[in-house]
Amino acid sequence: MRPDDQELFEKTDIYRKLGGVVAERLVRGCPVREFPKNAILTRQGEESECVHLILSGRVSLTAEC
Repeated sequence: MRPDDQELFEKTDIYRKLGGVVAERLVRGCPVREFPKNAILTRQGEESECVHLILSGRVSLTAEC
């Protein structure tokens, strides 16, 4: 994780609630990825192989009817 990303991560609720040691183990080896605007990260009903932690920007969740 880049130093700037680490600094953002340390300001998140999940970091504070899990505690530094547990949170660090959770993300150790996890890639930091950037997505373009309107990118689809996963679709409803698909199994996911990861959890996304949003360090900056915005995300929208929608459900298919």
